[in-house]
Amino acid sequence: MSLRDLLKGREPGDPLVDASPVQEGEELLTVEQLGVVFQRGGVRTEAVRELSLRLRSGHVLGVAGESGSGKTTAGLAAIGLLPAGASVTGSIKYRDQELVGLSDKQMRAFRGSEIAMVFQETGTALNPVIRVGDQLMTAARAHRSGTRAQLRAQIESALDEVRLHDHDHVMRSYPDELSGGMCQRVVIAMALSCGSKVLLADEPTTALDVSVQREIIELIGELVRREKLAAMMVSHDLGVLTELCDELVVMHMGEVVEIGPVDAVLGEPAHPYTKALLDCLPRLHGDKVVLPELAQYGQPVTSEGGCRFRHRCPLRADLCENHPDLMTVEDGSHDDAPHAARCWRSDVLLAESGSAARLGQTDPSSTPVL
Repeated sequence: MSLRDLLKGREPGDPLVDASPVQEGEELLTVEQLGVVFQRGGVRTEAVRELSLRLRSGHVLGVAGESGSGKTTAGLAAIGLLPAGASVTGSIKYRDQELVGLSDKQMRAFRGSEIAMVFQETGTALNPVIRVGDQLMTAARAHRSGTRAQLRAQIESALDEVRLHDHDHVMRSYPDELSGGMCQRVVIAMALSCGSKVLLADEPTTALDVSVQREIIELIGELVRREKLAAMMVSHDLGVLTELCDELVVMHMGEVVEIGPVDAVLGEPAHPYTKALLDCLPRLHGDKVVLPELAQYGQPVTSEGGCRFRHRCPLRADLCENHPDLMTVEDGSHDDAPHAARCWRSDVLLAESGSAARLGQTDPSSTPVL
C-alpha cells in the first residue's frame, strides 16, 4: 500500500497506518493492562481485568478458558467491536499506534486492513443473501485500491492461499451452498485479500468436523509462517492449541491466571485452574472415564476480593484472600517467553507434579514477551 493510498481520505488528527514491511518476530499488537467493563441496567461487570500480552509476526498465541472468561471480549476490544456501554482502559497498540480511544471512523483504518477477526460461526461473518464473490469484492474495495480486475486478482490469489482453487464456483455461490470448512476458508481469504497482518481467530474450528478442523489448523499455521502473520487463537480445545500455538494464555473470570510457552503451561501447570482444565481431558484407559468436578462460581468478586479462583480451588488457603500478581516459574528454559502463574500456591502444585522449578514474584508492571 502506497503512502498516497494511506493519506487518501485522511483528516487532520486521523491515525496513519505503518505500511513498512513486517519483520520476523516483530511485535505487531501489544496489549497492556487492558480492562473492559460493561454497564447494563445499573449492574457493573468487569469482563477483562489487567490483561497484558504480545502478538508477534510468525507466531501464534493461544488463549484458553471456559465460557465467560473474557477470551472473546479481549479480541473484540482489539478490533474495536465491543457493544455500546462497554468502557475500555489500558492500552492496545498496533505497532506504535494506540487504538484505545480511537473513533469508529478512525478504527476503520486498522479493522480489516491491518487486524482481522475470524469468528466462530461463519453465519455471523458472511451475509447469507449475498454471493460470496460480492462480499469479498466489497471488503477488498473498502481496504484496497485498484481496478475491479486488480481486486479480483487479489481475491483469487487469497482464495488460492486458502486452497479454494475453483474461484468461479466459490464466488458465484451463496454461503449456504458451501460447506462449513469452505466458508471458514472464505473468511480467512477475506482477511488476506485486505492485507491484514494480525489474525484474531475466535473458535474457528468449533463447528467443523474433526477432519476439517485439522485442515483449518494446518492452514492457519502455514499462513502464519509464510505470510509472517501475528495470530491469536481462542479455543476451548487444548488439543488444537497444543498443535498450533507457540505460547499459551489461560484466562479465568477476566484475568490471566497462567501464561508461557505452550509446552511449559500444559506440561507443568503452575495454576490449579490450568490443572483442572487438563484433568478434564478424557483418558483412554480403564473401564470408565471419570472427570473431576470443578465447583461453580462462588460469591461475586471485586478487584479487591483476593484470588478470583479461590472459591473453586482445592488448594485454597488464608493468603488467597489477597489478590496475587503473576509469579514467574524460573526454570531457565524459556528466557524469551517466561512461564508465569497468578497463584500464591504454585510451589505446592509444582511440587506435587515433581517439578523443581523455583518461584519468584515478578514486577506487576512487567509483561512476559510473547
